[in-house]
Amino acid sequence: MRFGLTETFWQLVTSRFGYASNTPSIYEFVLALFQTNTPFLPTLLKPDARVLMNRWRVNLRYQDSFRQLSKRAGNDLNLPTLLPRTTLEALLDDNLFEPVEQRIIDELARTVVSGTATPERIETIQKQRQNKYWYLTYQSYYDVLIHAVWIRSLVEAWADEPFEALSEGPERYTERLYRVDNHYRKLVYAYRQTKQAEGQSDLLETVVQAIDAVYTNQWLLPLSNHWQRIVDQTIEWAFGPLQTQRYFFRYQIEPQLNKGRTFVIISDGLRYEWGRELAERMQTENRYVADLSYMVTGLPSYTQLGMAALLPQTQLAIQPGTDAVLADSLPTQGTGNRSAILQKHKGIAISSTDFLALNANREGREWVKPYSVIYIYHNSIDRIGDTLATEQQVVDESDRVLDTIQTIIRKVVNMNGVHIWITADHGFLYQQQPVDDTDFLATSITGQVWKQGRRYIIGQNLKASEGFKRFESN
Repeated sequence: MRFGLTETFWQLVTSRFGYASNTPSIYEFVLALFQTNTPFLPTLLKPDARVLMNRWRVNLRYQDSFRQLSKRAGNDLNLPTLLPRTTLEALLDDNLFEPVEQRIIDELARTVVSGTATPERIETIQKQRQNKYWYLTYQSYYDVLIHAVWIRSLVEAWADEPFEALSEGPERYTERLYRVDNHYRKLVYAYRQTKQAEGQSDLLETVVQAIDAVYTNQWLLPLSNHWQRIVDQTIEWAFGPLQTQRYFFRYQIEPQLNKGRTFVIISDGLRYEWGRELAERMQTENRYVADLSYMVTGLPSYTQLGMAALLPQTQLAIQPGTDAVLADSLPTQGTGNRSAILQKHKGIAISSTDFLALNANREGREWVKPYSVIYIYHNSIDRIGDTLATEQQVVDESDRVLDTIQTIIRKVVNMNGVHIWITADHGFLYQQQPVDDTDFLATSITGQVWKQGRRYIIGQNLKASEGFKRFESN
């Protein structure tokens, strides 16, 4: 049996919504419904039309029809011509059309590139749009813009501040300068999310290119120059014992051992701004109390030395002819060698993969019983970032790393762990654009070279041309 739309039906529509036409049709009514709910177009229907639109828009059963008709109605209402002539403020209350969201983002992007945007302005607009229909589709676009404008703002405020002493570097970085790197990492991550949206990433390409130039030329370069001036004047790489990585076990872990079982999670390449974000995450959960401080690595800053420095030891030495590090003459590479060093303190080393494979409630609790200290080694950041083929993925790994470490922490707690330390062997510097060959120094080294990396050279009786800083071990 087939039913048509009767005169009575249209009378009800007219009475309820104010729609009237000599030749009424469902689509004409829908078009009037869209126009009435568009803040920058004249209203055609009664207030109940807004209630109807709200119910339609939020009903999950009708999402496909809403999106299809939104696109069609936008074209029929001549949005492609209207939007360029409509002010940004007039668009902000719209809750119907995808091209409006794109137009808002495009307008904000222009202000970011021109340098006229402020963090407060972008954040206000982002909050205003958060409950709008198309926001979730474009959330990563807004994230790019807010991180971009914060980078420019912070760089303008801090880039020209010189350092006066060696200790100022880590102190000032951990106090506030880390925020620039944090925003840059999140900008790159958000931008990669926008590139997954079909045909839309060009909206922000100019923004990212502009901020890349700001980050590289106005931040990294002058900051490096200020820091290099201090390093060039430095004879001894010395910091306080609580800030020196090689004293980590002596001053942080050993005094804790008589207070209960201690877990140490070491994430290879976890830099400070990641640690700050992890601490903030943990503090949002009522069951944890998190404190944050910093340590300074030894020189050169690389995995083998950093990992060895975190172990119990009184003397570190680089094995002649290699970059392998000995702790009190014992080898330090691999969990087996590290467990052997930890044994004298009733300790053991384990990979994060093996630790997560333990059942926390059964074998996990039994497994930890003999030990006073457990070192858990996690390695995904450094593994990805240290390989040319995958180094561009290091930013994408960030949220997964923090999630993994939180999973490890929860498992430790389920094994009745109370004292948990999270640290790293070293950090790293990251920029999205590839480093040009001309940015590298031409190496002119004489002497016995044991290991030549991308950032350092280890050896004996080394002499270098201008542009290198030499430190001697003691």
